[in-house]
Amino acid sequence: MENYYSLTDEKIIQARKRAQKLCVEYNEKVNQKNFYDEALLNTLLKKVGKDPYVEPNFRCFLGSRIELGDEVFLNHDVTLQDMAEITIGNNVNIAPRTGIFTEFCPKDKELRRQKTRYAKPVVIEDGVWLGGNVTVWGGVTIGKNSIIGAGSVVTADIPENVIAVGMLDRTDEKGFETIKKALEPLGYEVHPVPADPRYLHLDMCFNLVDENLAVAYLDGLPDDFKDLLRRLKIEVIEVPEDAIFHHGCNLESASKMQRSIKNCANTEWTSLSLTSSKRSKQAAARTA
Repeated sequence: MENYYSLTDEKIIQARKRAQKLCVEYNEKVNQKNFYDEALLNTLLKKVGKDPYVEPNFRCFLGSRIELGDEVFLNHDVTLQDMAEITIGNNVNIAPRTGIFTEFCPKDKELRRQKTRYAKPVVIEDGVWLGGNVTVWGGVTIGKNSIIGAGSVVTADIPENVIAVGMLDRTDEKGFETIKKALEPLGYEVHPVPADPRYLHLDMCFNLVDENLAVAYLDGLPDDFKDLLRRLKIEVIEVPEDAIFHHGCNLESASKMQRSIKNCANTEWTSLSLTSSKRSKQAAARTA
């Protein structure tokens, strides 16, 4: 449910000032003294699990609506805009300059003028890896063990353990087999999706709006992938081939009830190796 509020609310103003002060204090301790103050994180955030590792310069808006599970790793310059709840599960890795944004402006211009906003919660389930410069919008749940490639914009729910690999000029059969070999032992279904090289990326001819709805040029997709969509009960809005070259499948979900298609940055899925030790997580996430 949408949570409406005013940016002029004195309680919100004071809460944001508190969070800003504590974020500055935490970041300075790490930058100047190499001291990762877990007690300060517990003061700032609603809940902090075991063995958190949060690099500077960490930013949040309130802090009081953020829950971190066990062994969560947030790399440099992560922003959590927690105007609604942000719940991050166990063993989650978030690479540099990634942001989770729960706040939206109303469509009504008068409400915007009055500084009214609304927010939707975000859930990042156990074992998720968010690559560098990922943007996650409010209202989204990212399922267990999912991997979000660097630069992606996530506007709809991501299911667990399913990865589609576009087979175009950038990914050949050998590359696909390497990804499949690495991920299938972890419980993923990995599906090759050959497409016309003119389409450049898989999301030029196929993209998810939410977990049960996609936009696609169906004639440009192989039959076995279309069978997979039917098995997963994903409804498809068809577009003509010429729409591909006008970004007809590059889209953003406005809400679960009302969907608008607009141009947005290309989303690419990449494979990253998951590790269990904190040292390995740090080294891998720094290169993401």
